[in-house]
Amino acid sequence: MGLTIAVSVIGNPIRDYVPSLIRYLIYIGVFNLFYTIHLNRDWNHTGRIVRAFIYTGIFISLFFGFLEIATGQVEYLNEDYRVAGPFKFHQLAYAMFLFCIMISTDFIIIRKSRSVLRKIFFGILWMLMFYLFVRTGSRAMFVILFITYFVVFFFAFKSLKKRFLLITAFCIIALAGAFAILQLNISPRLKTLFVSKDVGTDSSTASRIAIHMNAFEAFKKESKVYGIGMGAFTRFYKNATGADDIAAHNNYLLFLIEGGVIGLILFLGHQIYMFKWLKKSIHSEFDSQNIVKVAFALFVGIDVLGFLQNNYYFTESEAIIWCFYGLAFAEIRKHKRVQSTSNS
Repeated sequence: MGLTIAVSVIGNPIRDYVPSLIRYLIYIGVFNLFYTIHLNRDWNHTGRIVRAFIYTGIFISLFFGFLEIATGQVEYLNEDYRVAGPFKFHQLAYAMFLFCIMISTDFIIIRKSRSVLRKIFFGILWMLMFYLFVRTGSRAMFVILFITYFVVFFFAFKSLKKRFLLITAFCIIALAGAFAILQLNISPRLKTLFVSKDVGTDSSTASRIAIHMNAFEAFKKESKVYGIGMGAFTRFYKNATGADDIAAHNNYLLFLIEGGVIGLILFLGHQIYMFKWLKKSIHSEFDSQNIVKVAFALFVGIDVLGFLQNNYYFTESEAIIWCFYGLAFAEIRKHKRVQSTSNS
């Protein structure tokens, strides 16, 4: 981040990099806040804050989603009626927000609840959120949700038997899901993934392909080492093509063009470090509250698999993600502190 800021300060207008800088500072601030709180307090204190946050997210997701449906304000976009909930006319933002709330509700509320009635109640709320999640019409996020669950449980399970059963179960779920999509027509956009010969030519896919090709072509004239600087992609793309207000729609493309080869390498290093650090820490020996599992799931689903979704621009969902990063790293730090104390 420091590299792209330096390049921007030297060569770009302040309006280019300030919005992106503010977003990244918010994420770092959220991380430090929840890291500090959880490091110095036990789960009884931190858990109340987290659960209140999740309850609020559930209410916002369900209330505004079903209100939009009930009032007939659902937008017809890309061959489907797509719900946007509180994110008016921005279905992807709603899908990412629902993804974060559904993951945290499942692992923090449902799986850790001792009451059967409580599990059933929040299970019903989860299914209602899943219905709205499908109604957003985001094909990528729909696929990402199932892959995320598979990856989390695959690494959480240690035995080969459990992993084999997991693979079998997800194959059955995938086949059942494909059958439901094809036969029940629950989402026309998802159905095109299976039956359309022109799936790569719909407007959303075609626009992403064009952005990648045009950006790579224009980048040949820029500095390959340092890039064009933070927040400058929109102006860079407009100068190259004349199209205004266009985002990269690819994190790796964004970091390459704004941070150059150095920025891309640093970003890949961050991704690898986060994946290895969280993956080895998700086992239940010390992750008793599933904090690390949530952080790992959000990292895999949004930061890794969701790289085509411009996730860093969506402050609401990214703030949730960095909140759980802070909680997870504090949990890991606590575990290491206990280990060092017991060994001494």
